[in-house]
Amino acid sequence: MHTPEVSVCVPTYNGAAFLGSTLESIAAQTFEDFEVLIVDDQSTDATIAVAESYAASDARARVIRNAERAGSSARNANQCLRHARGRWIKFLFQDDLMAPSCLARMLDAGRQRGQLVMAWHDFVFEPDVDETVRRFYESPLSLATTLPGTAASADAVCDAVLSHWGVNFIGPTSASLIHRDCVARHGSFHSEIRDFPDLEYWIRVGNRDGLAIVPERLVTFRVHGSSISARIRDERRAHPALPLDPLRLLLAFARAPEYANLRHRALRRDPPVDPEQLLRSLAFETRWLAADVRYRRRTAALVEQWEAFCSQHPEMHALLRDIDASMSRWAKAKRWVKGKL
Repeated sequence: MHTPEVSVCVPTYNGAAFLGSTLESIAAQTFEDFEVLIVDDQSTDATIAVAESYAASDARARVIRNAERAGSSARNANQCLRHARGRWIKFLFQDDLMAPSCLARMLDAGRQRGQLVMAWHDFVFEPDVDETVRRFYESPLSLATTLPGTAASADAVCDAVLSHWGVNFIGPTSASLIHRDCVARHGSFHSEIRDFPDLEYWIRVGNRDGLAIVPERLVTFRVHGSSISARIRDERRAHPALPLDPLRLLLAFARAPEYANLRHRALRRDPPVDPEQLLRSLAFETRWLAADVRYRRRTAALVEQWEAFCSQHPEMHALLRDIDASMSRWAKAKRWVKGKL
């Protein structure tokens, strides 16, 4: 069986509205040794019909439908990784577009400069996008302004990440090209992180290997009212949630072996950045928020979220016991000083 140079992976869920134009942009590539892998997460609209129609017209295309709902972009992207055959993985989400030269230009960069390649990207805004959301996406903080050039060393990535912690200035998943060996070394996307699994992956890989960069706008990221990010925003407004994704990212920063170089660079900054202290602070604030909402609103929903998180990460129990003990010692010391005055 022929091994294609690239697997163009298209994770889909109810994406019929724009999937046709996404697939057309793949078909228009000047580089031709690729397969198209469309992995559908049990869509209920016409996504499968659009995908199968495309596959019938191009022998390089395969359509796979998940037997069970993955339920998030990270988990469906990981399904793509399991089924892909190519040496390189090019993600293109169901709403997005590639310039005709995208594969050729990104492959050139990867072969010369590294196994994780990021291209600059542009935006197209649909009419249903309000001005606030548009301003958020058009932030001046980007790969072009933060890491200019055709490559960034591991230390340069660390310094940029620390200067802009929690902000995905590197780019969306659709702007990436990832070598299969990179996935073998660094793993797949973090399945627990829902809001920014791409950012976590760029940090995990970039703080060790750096980035290859194509300083051209080869990918167009489509922003519209029914996108995955829009659905997450709507769900957050309807059902308040704890900031668990930032806590997961800090937990990795503070303790995961894959983040060792980032920690090293953080502690050498002026002033130093202590990831363990940041983790302690956010853990305390998150637990306090859950308890406060239960008291003020008479709902245990956030407490249940917090307890579920701690059951997934039992090391949090030891961390919180240490925080509580420290606060108890501080309170006793304060009472002693007050008694002496």
